[in-house]
Amino acid sequence: AIDCFEKAFALDSTNVEAAEPLAELYRETERWSDAARIYEQFASSADALGTKSAAELFLRQGEAARRLGELERADKALSRALQLMPESADVHRQSAQCKLDLKQFDEARTMFQELLLRFGADLPSAERTRVHLHLAQALQGLKDHSGVVGAANDALKIEPENREALHLRAAADEELGRWAEVVADLRKLMEGAEDDERFDLLVRAGDILREKLSDNEKAAKSYNAALEIHPEHRTLLHKLITCYQSTEQWSRVVEAILRIADLLDDKKMLAKYYLTAARVNADKLGRTDEAVTYYDLALDNDPDVLTVFE
Repeated sequence: AIDCFEKAFALDSTNVEAAEPLAELYRETERWSDAARIYEQFASSADALGTKSAAELFLRQGEAARRLGELERADKALSRALQLMPESADVHRQSAQCKLDLKQFDEARTMFQELLLRFGADLPSAERTRVHLHLAQALQGLKDHSGVVGAANDALKIEPENREALHLRAAADEELGRWAEVVADLRKLMEGAEDDERFDLLVRAGDILREKLSDNEKAAKSYNAALEIHPEHRTLLHKLITCYQSTEQWSRVVEAILRIADLLDDKKMLAKYYLTAARVNADKLGRTDEAVTYYDLALDNDPDVLTVFE
């Protein structure tokens, strides 16, 4: 079909009956550059098309320009479409989205708020959710963190498991220093997450619990869950040791030290970890036999290790 319309259009580039379906076929096959060329050609004479047809032309022109990353051109076309069809929710939405793409956050916020006020009740649930999310993004750009929380909450009322809304709310609550709320959202995000993402979420939650909420016990649980995914993560094992030291769980400190030791090839480093395990056993746990064992292991790996630490 495209070939036929292309031949007809090539014979007469002013033939609307060929241009309109050809542009639509280009659009359906995402040949945006070809579609944009046709829209651009007819935009200059849009006044002759009638209000509805002209508005649809500018809407299509704006869509194609956005797809091509030509945001200024898209904004101009969509503004024209909105002037012609101010009662169209779709035109309003695309124009607002373009403002957001242009990082014109104040205008985008106003337009998304107006879209919800005027058309929200008639929008399908999925579309209404997207509008709330776009509004949250505009508010994020304006650093209105409380506003972001409100918009994300509105999206979550419609789709309680929406991950983008949870991410937006968590980021806003972090800016507001509402650490318990951040951890709660991170835990929701862990549900259904792939291993690598879940690992990052668990570590982030553990860091907040340890550094911001001073809850080393819950932080340790979060770190241990992360270590089930990546058991040889040395940095995380060090964080776990810090948690156990803070809660004086010395047996677990030794366990974590030995887990790190199992990952080491460097004998001098290995000796230092065995020496630390020995001292915790001797000084904190009163386990003399275990302490002697780890002192011996330290010396086996580096005979000078005791001298270095004296």
